[in-house]
Amino acid sequence: MQAPLATVVVFGLAVPTLITLVLIPVVYTLALNIMGNTVILDHGLNLFSAYSHLDELLVQEGDWVEKGDIIGKVGSTGFSTGPHVHWTISIG
Repeated sequence: MQAPLATVVVFGLAVPTLITLVLIPVVYTLALNIMGNTVILDHGLNLFSAYSHLDELLVQEGDWVEKGDIIGKVGSTGFSTGPHVHWTISIG
């Protein structure tokens, strides 16, 4: 079994920087032990993006969002040493 391909970009940002969306997906929301408050976006065709360590989630699971929608606020939830957004793109 091949592991999914993933690319991660971590941005150091000030609280309460607002996080905006880059594509049009379906929303899943999670509170994860390590990644903290997380929004996962299903872009279709097995493409997913995740925004983790958020202080506040401004979308709910099942929402449809559009480019430019605010989906959360930067935070330091989960296993984190300071405010930032952990942005992940996954295929598979």
